[in-house]
Amino acid sequence: MAYRNEKKFSKSSELLEFVLKIVIRGSSRILGIDLESSRSNFSEK
Repeated sequence: MAYRNEKKFSKSSELLEFVLKIVIRGSSRILGIDLESSRSNFSEK
């Protein structure tokens, strides 16, 4: 039982890491676009 919980925890922490990577990449991309120029951001919408 203990081993099962350990495996589940490692799996969820892996998922959390993956989600964090996506969030960081996405937010940095948005910030990068905003810093580069607001015009390109408006033309996309």
